[in-house]
Amino acid sequence: MKSFSKIFKTLLVSIIICLIGCTTLPKMPPAPEQAEQRDRLTFEELISQSDSGSSAVHNAYFMPVGDWKPALHDFAGTLNVPETPMQTDIWKHRMSRSAPRYFPGFSVQFFTHKGHLVPVERNIIQPVEGNPRSSWNLILSPGKVWSEPADNGMSRASFPFVLVSVYSYETHNGIATFVYDDTRASNLRMQIVQEISWRKFDFRGHLPMIYTPGPIAGHETAMARFDKEMAYQTPIRPWSELQKIADPELLENFNGVVDSQDISATGMIVDNILYLQPCSTRYGAYPYPSHMRNSVFSVTKSAGSAIGMLRLAQKYGDDVFDLKIKDYLSVTAAHDGWDEVTFGDCLNMVTGIGDNWPQRTPNKIYVDENNERMLKWAKATTARDKLKIGFEFGNYPWGPGEVLRYNSTHTFVLAAAMDSYLKSKEGPHANLWDMVIEEVFNPIGIIYAPLRHTQEPDGSRGIPHFLAGFYPTPDDIAKITMLLQNGGKHRGRQLLSREKLAQALYKTEKKGFSTNQYNGYGYRWYNMSFWSAPYRTQNGCFFQIPYMAGYLGNLVVLLPNGISAFRFADGNHYDPESLILGAEAIRPICDQGIPASVQNDVGPVCDAPLPEDLVIETPGESVAAEMARFSGIWGNGGVDWFSGMLCTSLAVKSIEESGKASVIVGWGKQELWGFDKPGFTELPAKIEDGKLTFKLQIGWFAKLFHIDSGGVTCWFVGDKLRGAIKHLKEGRYGMMEKIE
Repeated sequence: MKSFSKIFKTLLVSIIICLIGCTTLPKMPPAPEQAEQRDRLTFEELISQSDSGSSAVHNAYFMPVGDWKPALHDFAGTLNVPETPMQTDIWKHRMSRSAPRYFPGFSVQFFTHKGHLVPVERNIIQPVEGNPRSSWNLILSPGKVWSEPADNGMSRASFPFVLVSVYSYETHNGIATFVYDDTRASNLRMQIVQEISWRKFDFRGHLPMIYTPGPIAGHETAMARFDKEMAYQTPIRPWSELQKIADPELLENFNGVVDSQDISATGMIVDNILYLQPCSTRYGAYPYPSHMRNSVFSVTKSAGSAIGMLRLAQKYGDDVFDLKIKDYLSVTAAHDGWDEVTFGDCLNMVTGIGDNWPQRTPNKIYVDENNERMLKWAKATTARDKLKIGFEFGNYPWGPGEVLRYNSTHTFVLAAAMDSYLKSKEGPHANLWDMVIEEVFNPIGIIYAPLRHTQEPDGSRGIPHFLAGFYPTPDDIAKITMLLQNGGKHRGRQLLSREKLAQALYKTEKKGFSTNQYNGYGYRWYNMSFWSAPYRTQNGCFFQIPYMAGYLGNLVVLLPNGISAFRFADGNHYDPESLILGAEAIRPICDQGIPASVQNDVGPVCDAPLPEDLVIETPGESVAAEMARFSGIWGNGGVDWFSGMLCTSLAVKSIEESGKASVIVGWGKQELWGFDKPGFTELPAKIEDGKLTFKLQIGWFAKLFHIDSGGVTCWFVGDKLRGAIKHLKEGRYGMMEKIE
């Protein structure tokens, strides 16, 4: 039995989440009219020295409006913006500190090239002048220049940017605009439009800005580098083109129950083409989708740490996985648990190091991840301090290489050891992330790859975090997935260890390590920083499908049919199956029988009761066929939870012509959700637009407060019934089949 304090904390968190999630979203402002000149962000507004106090505008106002033409002026020089307070409409999070309200400021050179406005500095920009008040770093990206008739002979520019938290890894995407000529520039108008964060707010500002024209150091080189960046960009096509070649029903549900307000970018990579859904924001589509940088949190472990290891293995042999941490770092732990821990053990999260659950079963894999020591580690800025705190964890009774215990500090230990090893091979000036950029990312066309590093006492860049802190664009992820799908080879050159990559992507007999998690198809695994999603196709093929996962619901899925899918979001939805189903709608995952090596990888028997005297009413002739097909008993399914599965069954007892229905929901035992014993309940339901919906009270919280916390939606995938439960901010999925 949980202690009262733990229950109270859980209750308090749930109430807070509920309050956050129930706040009404602001109404989207209107888009600009199809007129000859603009009525928002006008010339007069931009050159004014005072903020008009106007509210946020539709994103389209940051792009050309009306009868626009190419820019009248070239731009080359430095833009200086000081730390400045921003206006804010806080609608989902009440900030207790003033620091988030301050724009960090920057002093950066820009130049124009072929209609683009290009910042010279593309990595993470640290605050200017010590930045005593702002809590943000900054990443700038290329924008656009043009001219409009009402701008009094000046040219106009806009560019995207992202605020990056100094204290965490969250990002808030924005757009900025100004007018300029050969000698001067207006103030900078900006607004924050979207985020990947647990706190949601709108920022806008009218920022003082000084333009200092002058030559750009290495201008020709910078232009050539930008030309290369644009030439290497993955072809982007609208999502609507996929709808012409795939089952629209499966594509329609590509995002499952994830709220569109929580999605920054999502799409699929098919045959080297990026099909991107509109990057929706609270102010219309984001106008620079290919340059939208996103915090992907622990996706960094796969795209950073794993790729770094695979590159080292390709250069120096697969034996690098067997190198010992203690041979490359000064281990300060008060025990000998690190003596036999290898690089591979850290990558697999099987170090045998931890504090909070000294027993193998049941395996609580996240027990060491979120605690006071982890918070202390997050606040440390130098590599020395982070390593010291990371080595304070205790020693479990088993050795390394046996039990999965997810601990992000171990990924940082690995990063530091990898960097030390690289320096031992290539000299003291070698840098681990520079190796990844120059030897992996640049060859595949990723020219810039911002990543958080430790900040050393002398002001230098230290160790890459590798646990989180990578800020890719959709284009970056497309290129990374294409490299992985091609076995680590690009244009005939092997960049990553083929053998180790095959293991990481579950293409060999090696499964990795048990997560003690399962869905309706089997058990999940964790291997070399890649998760697996067990999945059985409609024709019986079974796969462990590899995917990357990050906090708040960031997912990148690599399917056996060569298609990849991703979602950058902050809605706390971690199930990749809707992405898998969407990719399978484009191309079959397999057209053969079940691979013998994996056909027996199944989860526990899933059984949920229904009334013994249950009677199913045959739908009348007036009930539409698309509604009548829901009638009957559905079972052999379960709702996936990261710590297990809730067995479910569903009986659709009756359906009326109007779509009104009656259902009985059965469930098995799932203590984590508050279901201490199996049972069932009858509920009213509705069938509309091909979907069956009803409300379900889930767990002790819902029962205690008598609220319908779970909105259930069911739809057909082939002959099976796909179900999604939206519980507070999280979504859980299941699949059931018809029981005759």
